[in-house]
Amino acid sequence: MLGTTPRTLRFYEEEGLIVSRRTQGGTRFYSQQDIIRLRIILKLTKLGVPINYIKQLAITRTHCLTGAQASENVLPLVQAILKSINEQKKFYEALEKDLETAAQVIHQCNNCQNPPSRKGCPICSVNENLSHSEILHLIWDQDQS
Repeated sequence: MLGTTPRTLRFYEEEGLIVSRRTQGGTRFYSQQDIIRLRIILKLTKLGVPINYIKQLAITRTHCLTGAQASENVLPLVQAILKSINEQKKFYEALEKDLETAAQVIHQCNNCQNPPSRKGCPICSVNENLSHSEILHLIWDQDQS
């Protein structure tokens, strides 16, 4: 249902991020609220948010005596995660642009009959556009000179 493994769910339970209930037979049971909580944990981990940040988010509020204290303690955690996600977003946007550039250049090779190498196609559009895309440096053969 969540696209994860039972071991991952047990790990989150061991880390104190989730509390499961058990049936009389010992099977773990998760409520709808638990599932919502697990979904956000999985989303945050997929985005690369460290488990200790997620754990701090999950437990900080419960250790506070007032809403003001909770706000003061939780808000910096949320802001740190938001900053990290914004940095990742910029990284992915730049990578997306680079991949789109590479795709456009590579598309020009569709009807080329030359061998795809520096020697086989010295006038290749990939070679001519290396300065416009880091991905092309990975795709194009290494300079052996």
